[in-house]
Amino acid sequence: AAPCASLRYAISQATSGDMVELGPGKHTGSGNCNLDPGAAGKIGLTIRGRAGRGSTVVDLGRQGRFLRLDAAAGAARVEDLTVINGSCLALPSGSRYGAGFALETGSTARLARLVLQD
Repeated sequence: AAPCASLRYAISQATSGDMVELGPGKHTGSGNCNLDPGAAGKIGLTIRGRAGRGSTVVDLGRQGRFLRLDAAAGAARVEDLTVINGSCLALPSGSRYGAGFALETGSTARLARLVLQD
């Protein structure tokens, strides 16, 4: 598949059960944070850094969290990434938790080989 300008766009184009790969480098901007695959109707996506966690970085720029994963996201998988600079303070009141990930009640998501840093 062709590269997408943002992870948000890639998720919107994915079909439930697809793998979305991030290429090596630093991924920044609003299209790469505050993502919610379950709310977008995407079940069981795998989001993976193609070059591994040492080479694939999502920099949230203190604009919120990376992903919210709940029961609607199904058995989502996130692997081989580094996520930096998350901030709960950028989220709406009542949602200020999970600066990197929000794993909600009922989530069956699996996280593997991740680095989370301030």
